[in-house]
Amino acid sequence: MEREIIEPDLLKRLVSKGQMLLLEEQGKTIKAIECAEMIESTMDDIWDVITDFGNYTKFLPGVHSSKIISKNGDEIIAKFEVGLKFMGIGGSVKYSTKYKMNKPLLEMFDPNTNRFTSYWEIIDIGEKSKFILFYKSEVQDVKNLHPVLRFFIKNIPPVELAFHVAPVSMLLKAMKKKIEK
Repeated sequence: MEREIIEPDLLKRLVSKGQMLLLEEQGKTIKAIECAEMIESTMDDIWDVITDFGNYTKFLPGVHSSKIISKNGDEIIAKFEVGLKFMGIGGSVKYSTKYKMNKPLLEMFDPNTNRFTSYWEIIDIGEKSKFILFYKSEVQDVKNLHPVLRFFIKNIPPVELAFHVAPVSMLLKAMKKKIEK
């Protein structure tokens, strides 16, 4: 996955009416999701919330545990347990993420492979106390999903879109709510 650069004026127009979601597809497969929303706050307040890894349980839906494992300069490794319920099927996933912090950019990597997986970016649009919070993430390969979900995705293709888009949209809405509180 590569970091995208979208012209700030274009991005501003796209998010002026609400949350923007873009899908990066390869053939019929969704590879990544981009999501952006206008935030009314300061850059420092936005940064403080998106980097508050140890407190994600307090404001991000589905995050059951979050703990900082290590901190070395501008790099942090955090461990999470996230619960998910989709179409009546529930479970939880434990994973770790390595964060590289370089305000206004927060890059995320798989700590085992050092593979770049996602990022947050705070984009200054030149208006006082208005920024765009931008998030891009790879999507999970459907081959790794629960067999029942794979069945639904195969037989009802829009289910895959909902499965990938809903969590990213909810994540950004929860961040916005916490930041603008």
